[in-house]
Amino acid sequence: QAGRTGLDTRALPVAATEFLMRPEMEGRIFNDYNFGGWMLWRAWPRFQVFIDGRTDLYLGGPIAECLAASRAEPGWETLLARRRVSTVFIRKDRPLALVLRDHPDWGLAYFDDLAVIFLARGTSPGVPRLGVATPWGPRGEALDPERLKEYCGELRALIVWNPEASDSR
Repeated sequence: QAGRTGLDTRALPVAATEFLMRPEMEGRIFNDYNFGGWMLWRAWPRFQVFIDGRTDLYLGGPIAECLAASRAEPGWETLLARRRVSTVFIRKDRPLALVLRDHPDWGLAYFDDLAVIFLARGTSPGVPRLGVATPWGPRGEALDPERLKEYCGELRALIVWNPEASDSR
């Protein structure tokens, strides 16, 4: 599916990267292995990639660390802290995304059909976190009228960033 840019938005996190390029975004990023090449092309030098497809540069430790963190294996928190990561930009189907969804030190800031962006607590203060909307459905048990209003407002904000995303409709 070619989006507004003519790029395949099913394979490349085009809108999510545009969200990352907001002036209020700051800090180091842990990115999905599959997003690294795109990030180099679109977000460098403002943001450095954690890893990309140039496997000859990352043989051994870095690839293993990235995969272990993406799978939310023991030690993922230590790795992100050691690398001073404040933004996690990964596919929404990664185990780490599900762990961060409920983690008190991380807040979901963006999602679409392909990607999620989580921000560490206390970072990028100008970027709102989503309190109800997630790519896995609304948080919590029931949507009372106030939470429903918040949920709809969050979905509207996501649609502004990516009008083509079906998950935010």
